[in-house]
Amino acid sequence: MSTAIIGDVHGDVDRLRAAVRRLTGVVDEMIFVGDYVDRGPASREVLDELIALKRAWQDKVILLRGNHDQALISFVRDGDRAALLTHGGLATARSYLPRVAHARPLDEFRRNFPPDHLELLEATKLYVERDGLLVSHCGYNPASPARRLLEDMVTGRFPELFVRSSARPQELVVFGHYVQDDMKPYKGEGIVCLDTGCGTLPGGPLTALVLPDQQVLQF
Repeated sequence: MSTAIIGDVHGDVDRLRAAVRRLTGVVDEMIFVGDYVDRGPASREVLDELIALKRAWQDKVILLRGNHDQALISFVRDGDRAALLTHGGLATARSYLPRVAHARPLDEFRRNFPPDHLELLEATKLYVERDGLLVSHCGYNPASPARRLLEDMVTGRFPELFVRSSARPQELVVFGHYVQDDMKPYKGEGIVCLDTGCGTLPGGPLTALVLPDQQVLQF
């Protein structure tokens, strides 16, 4: 079975559509590493596309949760503005409110957030682990490599992954989260980082790793 693992999207619906077009009929399964929203201009359209993709592919599309997605969930559920704003969530709010008609636009954004979008975000998984493969948003915590909590898989930050070999030898660990300024995926001993700046850097591509051959595609 061939699997495409797809990096951070960050509101770039055009690159997401290009990736899905290219991969449809080529791979059996798609795993997204999270961060669908913020920074780019089309977070709402990205979530619409993912809903349609899940409807078409069912369990052959796996959506993991990113820290930006978690911040949006926290804002919609609990009104946590700090989480939204510190993650660049104003771009996401603008995609839902093209014309601001309310004195408190963030309240309007939260109150009218589409239920199916929240359902999609809350259904995201923290990680996928099987057959010597671990896929998560932020890699894993080298201090506790067997732990699989939210902070280890989604919201944490572990730059030491890039300094020394922290991956267990029997596993390939694939993640996003850490923007690669050269817009190329980072491939180290047992790890691959797929955040190549899509929606974050000007012209940043969306990157996919196709297994089992570890072919890299960019869109």
